[in-house]
Amino acid sequence: MGISPCDGRRKEKGILRIGKAYYFVRTYEMKRINMLSAKLGENSARWLLLAKVLLAQYVVTGLVIIILSFILLKWQASENILQLAIIAIYVLVNFLGGLIIGKTLQKQKFLWGLIVGVVYFVLLSLISFIINKSFYQDIPYAMTVLGICAGSGMLGGMVS
Repeated sequence: MGISPCDGRRKEKGILRIGKAYYFVRTYEMKRINMLSAKLGENSARWLLLAKVLLAQYVVTGLVIIILSFILLKWQASENILQLAIIAIYVLVNFLGGLIIGKTLQKQKFLWGLIVGVVYFVLLSLISFIINKSFYQDIPYAMTVLGICAGSGMLGGMVS
């Protein structure tokens, strides 16, 4: 969304309050937010927001992995550095996803951050299954990744 911090003018048209902060929102986006909540109801709007956040997470993940692959190609880094970088990407992307959904929903922020992290992991696992034709062969590693995704999403929600 095209949101920027407000400088205190509370009665202006197009201002959205998120927590204690006020944000300027383009008029058409404000109308979309209000129409979405009215048409779909509160729960459906939340799930639609979750889908948008997950899509943004996967786009950011793809872009960062492409950048990482070019960096690793140039420096011939080891596999340990690659695994560490991928875990850092999981932490960053899920933290940002939890932060965004927490700032937007303002209720049960930690729970929605946790949901973002778990759904991100589940979709990542499904994509991996489709490509590799098998689930994780290292179950402790998969559980660690699940914990990292869920924990960083929840932390992002709590910080928001």
